Amino acid sequence: TACRCNATYCDTIAPLGQLEDTDVAVYSTSESGDRLTRSTVAFEEANNGGWQHISFDASTTYQTMKGFGGAITDAAAIDLNLMTADAQQTILDQYYSKDGL
Repeated sequence: TACRCNATYCDTIAPLGQLEDTDVAVYSTSESGDRLTRSTVAFEEANNGGWQHISFDASTTYQTMKGFGGAITDAAAIDLNLMTADAQQTILDQYYSKDGL
């Protein structure tokens, strides 16, 4: 499960905060219990004395991304309807409030 949510608790992601220029943040979820666990990975100096870098070539695409988001499908709505009113509100807040996803 990537996220656990009920009437009194819902997993959240802390604000990203400040990263060093050479750092990236990685969020992991695992079967062993990690849930959106943040770690920081630092790029290291390359063997040639320069810095490693990631390049993006916008002219080469393999897939088209329309955006990120979530949806409440009929199956999700059925499950949502089986929950308590407090749990329903928590989930809706996590999706659609200014502090949610």
